[in-house]
Amino acid sequence: MSVYKSSIHKLLSYFLIAAFVSILVLTILFAIVTNDGLNDEELLPMFLVISMVVGILNALFHYITISVDEEEIKFTRFNRVYRTISMREPSISSYIVNHYVNGIPAGKSLYVRVFHSNNKQKDYRCSGFSKKQFQNLIGQIYILRNGEQVVSEPVTQPTDTEELIKVVYDIPKDELLVKEYRRQTKLWIVFTVITAVIVIGLYIFLSSSGLDLFSSEMFTPFLMMVGLILLMCIGIPFFTFRKQLNAISKDIPSRLMVNDTTITIDDEHFQVNQIENIKVTPPKYGNNMNNQKRSIRFHHQGRTYVYFFGYVNPTLPYYENYEDLCIHLEEIFRKQNQFIYEI
Repeated sequence: MSVYKSSIHKLLSYFLIAAFVSILVLTILFAIVTNDGLNDEELLPMFLVISMVVGILNALFHYITISVDEEEIKFTRFNRVYRTISMREPSISSYIVNHYVNGIPAGKSLYVRVFHSNNKQKDYRCSGFSKKQFQNLIGQIYILRNGEQVVSEPVTQPTDTEELIKVVYDIPKDELLVKEYRRQTKLWIVFTVITAVIVIGLYIFLSSSGLDLFSSEMFTPFLMMVGLILLMCIGIPFFTFRKQLNAISKDIPSRLMVNDTTITIDDEHFQVNQIENIKVTPPKYGNNMNNQKRSIRFHHQGRTYVYFFGYVNPTLPYYENYEDLCIHLEEIFRKQNQFIYEI
């Protein structure tokens, strides 16, 4: 049996979001109800304690474990199994939803998608899972359902009389990373400006309520509140952007070589007849101003591979020959009914 658990850094984000929203809502509601602002110096520390409790409860609620064996998949919360999925269902796959707020990436929701024997399709959320944990989970499910796949056919090598046509795609990886770094830096500056406005606005609001924020009783709680806001609006975006940049740097290939039998991506070789369910982001959308990532995803011998080629939005970093690459892959994999444009 394999067991997978929610990641600590995801649970920390659930805690901080709930705590921040709680203290903000409590402060505003109290000011509205009393019509006199937050004039009781003992309430702010109490609000901080309540927000911490709410944050802890939110993190605990999102903490789950998923165990997988040959017979079933079990979802567990608070040491109780709340969902069981049979491994004999017709189809079990992954489903990922990307969230955006005004064009800014706001995280992903990861689901196990199951097509049940009663012809109903349901998505089950893997709460608090990181991308790597989720990929390991889906890979293990695939292996247990299909068995370890062993390459039984030798790699086809071209002969002197029959040279296979090979097309090479060189991706300017360093250039894309520099552009992505600049884009994320601009977003972080925006978050910093918004944070400054929030802190100044909060100071004005509390000061107008008659509180002496620099008194010995109020300074520590006020400093804790400001620290929480800084962590939420500056710290988390900073580490999130850096993590995204590190992930993208691993997902961008430097070179692809493609022919009718083999795809070589950097130092990895994949036989075309061993690749399943290749999913490609369309090069263009209706308005062509979408922050959707250009990516190529496929399954090969129980593992999922994802490669990043920039964004659909032409004002953001992207690989200029991506459309030609998509057309080429479509020509190869349409013959096997394995090619899908993933919208």
